[in-house]
Parts: sequence; C-alpha cells; structure tokens
Amino acid sequence: MENWKDDILSSMKGADRADVPAGAFHKIEQQIKAQKQKQLSPMRWLAVAASISAVVIGNLFFIMNYEQESTSVASDDAYPALVTDFNIYGNE
Repeated sequence: MENWKDDILSSMKGADRADVPAGAFHKIEQQIKAQKQKQLSPMRWLAVAASISAVVIGNLFFIMNYEQESTSVASDDAYPALVTDFNIYGNE
C-alpha cells in the first residue's frame, strides 16, 4: 500500500527540467505595460457617471412618490366605509 508513493515519486526520474523560452520575461513585461496603458477614456467615465446618476435619481423619485402615496392611503378619510362599517378605530 505504501509503494504507490514511491512509484509516483520515481515516475519523474530521467525527465528533463523545463526550459524557459528565450524572450519570455520581456514578453511578460510588455504585456503588463500594455495593460497599464489601457485606461478608460473620459467619455466612458462620463457614461458611467451618467448611469449612476440616473439610477440614484430614479430611486429618489420612487421613494418620494412612495411616501406620498403611503401617507394618503393610511389616512382615515381614504376609506370611510371601512371605518364606519367594521368599526376599526372604535368609532361608533
């Protein structure tokens, strides 16, 4: 049962070491420099800012309208038949 470890370790005997290609390091450095040079243009930043602003303004508009609707629905005058027929608020 313990021989499988030795078999795996001995399977690499006689194998050559991996060789690095001749300009690999230089190619990696060039790719890193190219990635650093790629930046978002000012027009893209403007589009991102406009999108975020539109979402925030839409949310504020929705919240303000929701508060106005909820206060008008919750008033006693909105459903006088319920108040009088079912005596919800203890009125006669």
